[in-house]
Amino acid sequence: MEVMTLREICEALEVSRRAVQGYEKAGLVSATDQNKYGHLLYDEAAMLRIEQIKL
Repeated sequence: MEVMTLREICEALEVSRRAVQGYEKAGLVSATDQNKYGHLLYDEAAMLRIEQIKL
């Protein structure tokens, strides 16, 4: 299972960082994990969810 950082998700889906953070705050999506640097990581399911919300 591939995970991506917030930056990678934003670039891949052409959505702003603030938008994803808003989705998280609303409880629509959540980070899957954190890497050793503290960056939030998202799995493929989260990426698909963000893509659906964007539509």
